[in-house]
Amino acid sequence: MVTGDPKLSPKILELLSNVVREITVSLTEPLSEFVDILTESLMYPRGTTNSLMNILCKTNEEIEIREAAEFVSQDLGTACLLDAVHTAKLIGKLNVLSKRRDYPLTQSAMLEEVHSALVSLLKQLSGQMETCSHLFFYKDLLRESVVHFRHAFDALQDLDAISVRLVLSARESSAPEHPLLDIDAKTTGYIRTFTVTNANWHEQLLLGSRALKEYLVLHTPSGDDSTNALYEEATVVVRSPVFRNYVQARKSQLKITHRRIF
Repeated sequence: MVTGDPKLSPKILELLSNVVREITVSLTEPLSEFVDILTESLMYPRGTTNSLMNILCKTNEEIEIREAAEFVSQDLGTACLLDAVHTAKLIGKLNVLSKRRDYPLTQSAMLEEVHSALVSLLKQLSGQMETCSHLFFYKDLLRESVVHFRHAFDALQDLDAISVRLVLSARESSAPEHPLLDIDAKTTGYIRTFTVTNANWHEQLLLGSRALKEYLVLHTPSGDDSTNALYEEATVVVRSPVFRNYVQARKSQLKITHRRIF
């Protein structure tokens, strides 16, 4: 755990904050994506007939027919949905706090909050298997999500550990004979591994997302059977700014990022 340290010079603290902010964002991006994917599954348990793809590719009549058979969010996963929304808001708060100069000295408490929210969300999802009639839905959702929960828990712990190492380096760098933030090779290796692992996790989340499936359909000409070729290049697709913009627009269309707890 990291606590405040008045001995850090303003310059070193600023450099430290910049480094810790960057590694924090490398985690919060895929973590937010994971929680949004869970939120979508709970809001649209039978799919997203009102997604951008269906709005663009289907007639209004087809959409209305399919919507008539949909679950509504009030019928499925209400308690879990509240936990998912709460977790998403805490991740957003973590992003905001990471912009503060003293963030490296105060982040541990915020990481604990995010961790606790994820634990609560996982417990809610697991509990639904014992009390809810939609057993197979939650069983499938947990099977798909458990590896991502595990990654999130490990990553939060790793972020805190790396931050501790960085603060220790900053304390040594605050001496007059060390005017710059000196990060040892071992810590640099941890940072590199951490950020690369998070980037790979983000890609895996997007590769398995409904958003990618829809995007590939939208970008396959009618009557063209080249969808398989597009899937083979899916990694290139999920890295493109165009697709990332599509993902955000889609979330807005589906009201995934509009959820609030009052």
